[in-house]
Amino acid sequence: MTDTIFALATAAGAAPLAVVRVSGSRAGESLMALTDRPLPPPRQAVRRTLRADGEVLDQALCLWFAPPASYTGEGLAEFHIHGSQAVIEAVCAALTSYARAAEPGEFTRRAVLNGKMTLTQAEGLADLITTESAGQRRLALSQLHPASTAAYQAWSETLTGLLAQAEAVLDFPDDEVVLLTGVMADRLDRLRDQIEAFLAHSIDGERWRAPLTAAVLGAPNVGKSSLVNRLAARPVAIISDQPGTTRDSLEARLDIAGYPVRLIDTAGLRDTDQPIERAGVARARQWQADSDLRLWVYSADQPPPSSAATARLKQSQGTDLFIVNKIDIAAAGSLAAWPEGFIEVSAYTGAGLKELTRALDRIITRAAPLAGTAVIARARHRAALTRTCEHLAAAKAAVDAVLCAEELRAANRAMGHMTGQVDIEAVLDEVFASFCIGK
Repeated sequence: MTDTIFALATAAGAAPLAVVRVSGSRAGESLMALTDRPLPPPRQAVRRTLRADGEVLDQALCLWFAPPASYTGEGLAEFHIHGSQAVIEAVCAALTSYARAAEPGEFTRRAVLNGKMTLTQAEGLADLITTESAGQRRLALSQLHPASTAAYQAWSETLTGLLAQAEAVLDFPDDEVVLLTGVMADRLDRLRDQIEAFLAHSIDGERWRAPLTAAVLGAPNVGKSSLVNRLAARPVAIISDQPGTTRDSLEARLDIAGYPVRLIDTAGLRDTDQPIERAGVARARQWQADSDLRLWVYSADQPPPSSAATARLKQSQGTDLFIVNKIDIAAAGSLAAWPEGFIEVSAYTGAGLKELTRALDRIITRAAPLAGTAVIARARHRAALTRTCEHLAAAKAAVDAVLCAEELRAANRAMGHMTGQVDIEAVLDEVFASFCIGK
């Protein structure tokens, strides 16, 4: 790859500083041309005046990264300039004599192609750029660490060794008995067992990259909207004493345990002949089924739910909270009749809100990926590993060397789709489609 690319690597718009980066065979030439000076020592920031056609463009800090010790593995120049639109446009216009505008993610794409990072690390970088919370940041950084891809690389090397042994058996058919017995069969079984165990016990990273959903559910007029407004610290929903006020699902964004959470205020659950309210109840039932968390709200001025109903709710998967609201108007001693485990709150006064927040924090913290936990960052990773196991099983069951070798080739291709070692251009097109231009 010899063509040279450039892009603004910082956000567009007026700012104190902007960074324009150039990568490729003419990156050094562009730096010398705009500064009219020799290349500075690698990785040393120098102050230079930028000129084009005899006109001063800006005073800038310039850096030179000599290949292969650069982000892309190519010669790479950076211009740290003032962030006005006029300066950015002038510098980029001058660079068009030496480079073309980069495509989305093209700098990181070159880093992958030049062996500066793995494909899965590049995906972690994409997640880091778009992260919204501390938990997502930690998850993205874990994917960038070399240890996160160590298992993938080890499996790929083992698979390559198995394929090489199978190819050797095809060249020496007298040794075909070795293919399905002895050391090779044991290695194949161990590899499949390791991948299947990883699939069974790993955390689904896709789930934690997107905001979690927490549905606030309950009968009409139990204070669901008031509770949502309290938790969001702003008036998300209209509050009224009239039952059935909330007919559509409203939402607020919260940060709980370092992860973004969509708090959904739903219509009151009841039978109704009113068409609009009935549609709202149907949506509430759908949120009940689809949400990661459910906050079941009851009112302290009404009788406690039956023990059978409470037991049925508590058979959930540990992602439900049970709340008795309006404790500020509860009759004296009436709260003692409520089942154990209900969190007592008052959306009106704010009483009990800290305990409710701590309970939400505990639920998410308990389910969230821990440091060192195996994480499958993307659905395509899980699909590739699943296909690899299927082909390994077929290789073990193959009745002759030719079929076994073909299944091992298919397993190698499946693993390569995840690591980027085969069909690299097609895989990169998919991965880098969502990257920003300057990355």
